[in-house]
Amino acid sequence: MAKRLKHKEINFLQVLHERPEGQQGPGKKRALIALPIVLAVAVALAYGGMAFRLYQQGTALAAASSYLDDPQNLLSQQQSRQWLAKSQAVQAELRRLDDTRDALATLPVFDTGAFAHLYAAASGGVTILHMEYTEDTGVLTVSAQSANVTDAPVFVQHLRGTGLFSDISYTGYLSDTDGMYYFSASCLRKGGDAS
Repeated sequence: MAKRLKHKEINFLQVLHERPEGQQGPGKKRALIALPIVLAVAVALAYGGMAFRLYQQGTALAAASSYLDDPQNLLSQQQSRQWLAKSQAVQAELRRLDDTRDALATLPVFDTGAFAHLYAAASGGVTILHMEYTEDTGVLTVSAQSANVTDAPVFVQHLRGTGLFSDISYTGYLSDTDGMYYFSASCLRKGGDAS
């Protein structure tokens, strides 16, 4: 029986190969019908994949846009920029004060201890804005600010109490729109010229 099946298979292949050229077998017809369908499905899957990716990107972009346009986030970003600017201003002021302290520390009269006395005199609401020392005359000019008009005389009294100066004079109060009072004290160091 095995030989018979083999013989049938061979005969079937012979029949398939011996068909006239105009006739097509059922396999070729099916292949010709299936090929456009398979191509259409492949193209549809490709377009579907691209459309899904575009949808995902659009969704992500919409979420990012709504986050950026949210008023609360905009306020947070603005506050962050303001805090950064204030932080940079404070750091610049600290560097300037360090430079001033270092410059004063190099002078024989104003060593680090004298500098500490100057800032201790400013405690109680007075903020020292600028210090300038003129070596020729021996005068240290201190520019300061305070929220209270009575802080200037107290500051000058504290400066006198340091024992570093033979004479101290201060000039008036300039009030600015921010409610602060600005004043300047000229301090003649002991042993300086009185010109």
